[in-house]
Amino acid sequence: MKIITIMYDGSVYTKRWLWTLIWAKKFFFEKDICFKFVPVQNIEKAKWGGITVDNQSKIVCLAFHDGVRNFPDTEKFLFLQKLRNRFDKVIWFDTSDSSGTCNFEVLPYVDKYLKKQLLKNIGLYTKEMYGCRPHSDFFHSALGVTDELVGSQKMRLLDLQYEKKLGLSWNVGLSNINSHGIWNNVKNRFLFPFFEVNGDIYEYGNPSSIRSIDIQFQGTFTSPGVGWQRMKAREIIQLNDGLEVPSMSKNGSFREYMREMSNSKCTLGLFSFGEICYRDFETFISGSCLLKPNMSHIVTFPDWFQDSVTYVPLSWDLSDLEEKLTWYLDNETVRVKIAKQGQMLFRKMLGEEGKRQFVNHFVEEIL
Repeated sequence: MKIITIMYDGSVYTKRWLWTLIWAKKFFFEKDICFKFVPVQNIEKAKWGGITVDNQSKIVCLAFHDGVRNFPDTEKFLFLQKLRNRFDKVIWFDTSDSSGTCNFEVLPYVDKYLKKQLLKNIGLYTKEMYGCRPHSDFFHSALGVTDELVGSQKMRLLDLQYEKKLGLSWNVGLSNINSHGIWNNVKNRFLFPFFEVNGDIYEYGNPSSIRSIDIQFQGTFTSPGVGWQRMKAREIIQLNDGLEVPSMSKNGSFREYMREMSNSKCTLGLFSFGEICYRDFETFISGSCLLKPNMSHIVTFPDWFQDSVTYVPLSWDLSDLEEKLTWYLDNETVRVKIAKQGQMLFRKMLGEEGKRQFVNHFVEEIL
């Protein structure tokens, strides 16, 4: 049996993301693979001498979310060097939300660097992007958006000699898709054909059902450097008096939110700190048709975002939002077909076939 050590930061976010390894454990066992999870609250406490690992483990994977960026490089590198002396292979899991924000400074010290979503054009990682994100850079360069906080973030540029170390892990569509789940509560994990949040059962919505809401969008209206689309979408929707739209503010319960989405013909899934968010998958569950800024700039696993197949792609400046929304509201057959295809792919990837595909993908990237 191959034992893979997973060192992680102990945060709820990272726990939810790593749960996918347990979700597919039956298929990992078939390949003689199991995992040892080692929570490390932060790199400084580790130093890294006080951590015990199984002597049979030859591979270590590190999953630290945002906090690792604020830790001094010298300490970070020293830690990674110690791990390289202990393990045959060191894997860095980049758990950041965006395809752009990276920890490329660790590349000389790791064997693989796996992101949840990668830019198709790897060369973009060698150049500065405003706000370290492709969409923040677009908002700034094409639309003149400035943001003191986001704009102050500096890129860790890619040295192309390490390009072959880059690979894909998995995106949040295979994580705990609802943000209300509890790490140790197995009932909140991937229940077919429903999922449960705090005792409430949410069944998959029928995309063909009669729906009275034209479009649903709720979200935190974050700083313009990452949240420009959310602000612009609210403006466009509010100016269209003919649309049936619920409140766009997060002022209700999750139950009300899902009820609205299951009664919505279309749902908006816009960029924020990253391109992919839980709303995309809640949309698939609800049977609504997902409208989302064009995702063709990235590769990710699973490949949820297939243009005009599982979602409707929008221009990043949302200049076509009103036109496309009107068209898809008027063309029910096409809209329902896209909603069905998105939901079918989601259900497939959360089933046995999806587990097997995930394990095969993981093994191909890691071993």
